[in-house]
Amino acid sequence: MTTTRKLPEPALLLVSVLGRDDRRLLAAVAELEKNFGVLDCLTTRLPFDFSDYYAAEMGRPLGRYLAVFGFPFHRQRLPVIKNFTGELESRFAGPDGRRTVNLDPGYLAIEHLVLASTKPSYHRPYLGDGIYADLTLIYQHGAYRPLPWTYPDYASREYLDFFAALRRKLLWLRKQPAWSRSSASGK
Repeated sequence: MTTTRKLPEPALLLVSVLGRDDRRLLAAVAELEKNFGVLDCLTTRLPFDFSDYYAAEMGRPLGRYLAVFGFPFHRQRLPVIKNFTGELESRFAGPDGRRTVNLDPGYLAIEHLVLASTKPSYHRPYLGDGIYADLTLIYQHGAYRPLPWTYPDYASREYLDFFAALRRKLLWLRKQPAWSRSSASGK
């Protein structure tokens, strides 16, 4: 008996753009657009005050933009995207080698939000090429739900509402003929 493999439906690529200097952050967004195509959505600057994790390296106050691209994103490309964003972080580093921009890509699918990570953990399956999948939110009982390891900002009402709105858009996009054709190709 032959089994037929089916690729998952495309998702929405999103990239967290974190740092202190808005000029650098928006320059990084422009570089992302050059490589991934026109942005579908860019949030206003969101305060990053849930953690001091990046303060020693990047200073304070930190802010984040969430950049969302509207093309069909094929999930198997996440390691390539994460490695590219790591190279882009290096290009934006200061003279001392410290990062001035932190770029964390992921994807939003109907069923979950996954972020890419270079750090292994018990809840992060290995994808390949040095990259792990961080299952951050799951869609259950009509809403995205955080998990015990979800970062506090991603579990906040503001972020959950934003992702819910993106999910509604994704539900609409998947009914569009161009999106459906892209689903079949996996490219």
